[in-house]
Amino acid sequence: MAFGDITFKDSINRLNVGPTHTWCKAYGDYWALLYRKTGTNDLIIETYTIDPVTGLIGDAAIDTHTFAEATINGAGLFHATYIADGVIAIWYRQPEDTVGGDGKLVTVGISSVGVINHSVLGNITWKVISATETFGSIVDAIAVIGTIWAFPYSFGINTGAWAYSARLATVSISLDGITLSLVDDEELIAGPTADRYNIIKVSHGVYASCCQGVVITSAINSVGAITTAALDSNDFTGSNSWIVKLDTHWWVMTFRNDSDTSGDAGSFKITNAGIIDNAFTDIAGFDSAATIYTICMSLGQNNGIAYLILNNKGAASDSFIRTMSVSITGTLALVDLFEWSAVTLFSHIMRRLAYDMFLISANNSSGDDIYTSSLLLVAATPGGFRVTNIVHRYDRKKEIYNLELVIGGVTSDFGFPEWSSEPQAAVRPTEDEINTAAREYLFKTDEERAAWEELAKALRQMSEGLSTISGM
Repeated sequence: MAFGDITFKDSINRLNVGPTHTWCKAYGDYWALLYRKTGTNDLIIETYTIDPVTGLIGDAAIDTHTFAEATINGAGLFHATYIADGVIAIWYRQPEDTVGGDGKLVTVGISSVGVINHSVLGNITWKVISATETFGSIVDAIAVIGTIWAFPYSFGINTGAWAYSARLATVSISLDGITLSLVDDEELIAGPTADRYNIIKVSHGVYASCCQGVVITSAINSVGAITTAALDSNDFTGSNSWIVKLDTHWWVMTFRNDSDTSGDAGSFKITNAGIIDNAFTDIAGFDSAATIYTICMSLGQNNGIAYLILNNKGAASDSFIRTMSVSITGTLALVDLFEWSAVTLFSHIMRRLAYDMFLISANNSSGDDIYTSSLLLVAATPGGFRVTNIVHRYDRKKEIYNLELVIGGVTSDFGFPEWSSEPQAAVRPTEDEINTAAREYLFKTDEERAAWEELAKALRQMSEGLSTISGM
């Protein structure tokens, strides 16, 4: 098989359950399927086993629970993500007609055998919405550092007419899921509005958000404060957009071309400082018409060529998985495609089970059915575990104990390669420092060191005496 080839592995369909859904890892090979229950807006969670090697999905749910205390707005999507083994976090918007449409974040516990805790672990209202305000769905979030997570969203306010803006918020979520808090919430730029923002790490402390063809970079510090809301921004035009960073430091945006409704992908670059190219380097079409709901991920690289996978609804309303390549000059090309569903689907999602195994899913457009499949792709080995450089600096007297790693590979989606600690220049110690360190290592007590000094003094005197005799 060639790089980027696609092989179907397994599928599961949940019929007549809910109109919106998502998947996230829960614990080991246990995954959680979350959906909004039809008619009640209650959050339903089911757990399944999914083998990351074979791609096999369990035929029946391990456990199911209805969270009546977590009601989800029927007009929007929601997002769930893995926090730690046994803890998942869920971002959603409450129904406007019952509780005001506020933004909520809850955490749920799931055991090592897939059993769901029937009470939420943590619960906060991160956004209070008034009668003249609204905000879009949360569909993506990213770990920043420690307990800090960041997520972009669209916000609107009506002062006679609706005005919209892109915003970025950060929250703290403890690893046990119990302690939640809002850290920061800032406006990025005015204008774009949609339910499909995604966010990717650019470099240390710099993140890129994308919505409706607009890419915005922001700076977030180590405590979650948004120090610069908009380092740079560029409107590439288009809608239903999604961005991904590839191993070769190229970025790709998949989007719907509003001039002819075709599905296109464009390559561009973002510097580590967050400066965005003003235009695409190359554009390649991947579908002829009516393309919507595209999501993409990196596949890694092979012989200097980067690859990506994308999940989208095509012109004939069928759902496709496609792979594309990006050359070292940014040129895009289609590699393979696979029609994974002939049903008209929307709200496509994609999750990575392993470096070469993907979970893809979507709802049907006219009912409450959820279609899910697993696919094997020829992809790069998991470079996130490949150390490309290591430096160990140790100075006990100066209390320097640094281990510096450079890591490369497919985890460039998360901002690698970068230093895990700030590099320090190597300084050659002086002769006296070497001698002192040697004595401290060899002789553990003051008496031993004093005896060494006396012996060294006697040897020097003997040496000087011999030199005098030889010179006579």
